[in-house]
Amino acid sequence: MKHIIFVDSSHIGIFLFRCFIFENDKQEVCFGIFLDNHSSPLIWFEREGTDTASLHTNEELAQLIGEETQSDKEQRKKNFKTFLQFVKDSERIASKMVFKGRKVEYLSKSQDLIKIKNNYINKTKTSV
Repeated sequence: MKHIIFVDSSHIGIFLFRCFIFENDKQEVCFGIFLDNHSSPLIWFEREGTDTASLHTNEELAQLIGEETQSDKEQRKKNFKTFLQFVKDSERIASKMVFKGRKVEYLSKSQDLIKIKNNYINKTKTSV
């Protein structure tokens, strides 16, 4: 994976989330949100077909966030709200910069988000 353009970053709780336009292993341009210094994205969008962009989540990294968080439940709720806003802002950037004219599947409207939220806030072990 090759990072092409740094887009944004945000510290939320103990984690650093960074957005990049990147090139995947198939040399396709994608958009992803990366966790700390992990080389694989936590969440990414890639082209699918001629007119859509699909959403993907890394189950292992989503689980890692829930396991490593050190905040109490109320702080985790606040952190998740901040994370959700960061995701929404990132999705808008991705749709404009990388996937203009394509139908984009958004995490903010996805069942994956509910699983990530429950895993993080309740510190449960569920798969995404």
